[in-house]
Amino acid sequence: MCKEDIVDCLPSLKPPSGVCKGCALGEHHRESFEKGKAHHSTKLLELIHYDLCGPMATTLIGKSRYVLIFTDGLSRRLLIYFFKYKIEVLDHFIDFKTLVENQSSKPIKIKMENGGKYINHEFEAFGHEHGILNQLIIPYTPQQNRVE
Repeated sequence: MCKEDIVDCLPSLKPPSGVCKGCALGEHHRESFEKGKAHHSTKLLELIHYDLCGPMATTLIGKSRYVLIFTDGLSRRLLIYFFKYKIEVLDHFIDFKTLVENQSSKPIKIKMENGGKYINHEFEAFGHEHGILNQLIIPYTPQQNRVE
C-alpha cells in the first residue's frame, strides 16, 4: 500500500537491520549428543524411565487430570496410572514398585527428570529407605530421558 500510495498518511517502514532477539533464539540449536554415551538397559527392569504428564486441560479416565507413565528400558513395556491429584504420584510409584518387584523378584532402578514434581522429601526418603537408585537428568534435555 505504501509503494502504490493507496493510503494517505501511511508511514514508510524500513526493513529491519540485523536479526531480532526472538528470531535469533528461534534459530538457536543445541549441540548433538554423542550416540552410545547414555546408559542402555541390557536386562529387564534394569532401568525404568518415568514421566508425569498434567494437569490436563480436559479430564481423562475417571475424571483424572494426571498421567504417570513407566517404561522399561529394555522391553519398552509401559504401565500407566491415571489420577486426579499430583500428590498421588508417590502412592502410584509405590504401587508400581511393589507390583514389579513381586512379579520379577528384582529391584528396580529409576531414571527421571530433575523436576520439582519428583524431588520432594517423601519421595527421597522412600528411595533411600528402599535402595532405589535415581538417575536424575538435566532439565529440558529430552535427549537424556529418551528410551533408546
